[in-house]
Amino acid sequence: MGNEKSRLRQPSNKLLPTATPPVAVMSSDSSSADNAIETLGVTAAMLREFAASHPQIAQKKLTTTQVCEQFVKAETSAARRAYLDLLKQRPNSAKLIGKATVFISHAWKYDFNDVLAVLF
Repeated sequence: MGNEKSRLRQPSNKLLPTATPPVAVMSSDSSSADNAIETLGVTAAMLREFAASHPQIAQKKLTTTQVCEQFVKAETSAARRAYLDLLKQRPNSAKLIGKATVFISHAWKYDFNDVLAVLF
């Protein structure tokens, strides 16, 4: 990912300022009358908070796939809810979620912290 990372990092600094808007994440909530998919997402603050609260991600150099399997699915399968829906239930969740204005796609085989480094 060496050349890819440096190539991607420079444009991302221009596209995603420090206070990035929420990125698109699917929510299981379909509260609108026409059952349209809700366009809520997580904020950069949420991603930073998530990484900081799971130091083993950096220590073990976990991929995004591993992070999803070990942390996200562990929480969502027990609750049988989307991760975004669980975030909505937290106190002070306004800084964690909001209307998505940016969609980010990435390969899940890379180190989770490398993905965050490219974004921030």
